[in-house]
Amino acid sequence: MAHFARIERQHQANANALLKTHGLKHAEWRILALTDELQSVSLTQIVDLVVIERTTIGKLIDRMVERGWLDKAKSSTDARAMQVRLTNQGRRLLRATVPAMLELMQGYSQGLSAPEFERLMATLHRYGQQVKCCDPHRRPDTPR
Repeated sequence: MAHFARIERQHQANANALLKTHGLKHAEWRILALTDELQSVSLTQIVDLVVIERTTIGKLIDRMVERGWLDKAKSSTDARAMQVRLTNQGRRLLRATVPAMLELMQGYSQGLSAPEFERLMATLHRYGQQVKCCDPHRRPDTPR
């Protein structure tokens, strides 16, 4: 399991180094990309999809709003929830960084053939589904 943590930590370091020239951190980039993809997103969705603790997300979002990259407003359907949207400035910043991030991701698979990469992605997808549906309270010898 330590492999996943090391890979994620190294990817974050690589992405942070790449994005530093834009004044952006990897976690912020992920929020910009998610917000761009979903148009309007709740803080709960960001926590779930970006996989960062809620307290950290709140501080990041506030800083990104201060920098003019995001707008934050109360949800029209739930007064307790906040919705986040990308500003034009945030959209320009995201567009400026996407090519470099794509190049970084492509570099990770450079040593793999196309079939190897497809098998890896399929295996990771299956593994992710297994992790998602696994009940941590179920005893290993109990059938599902």
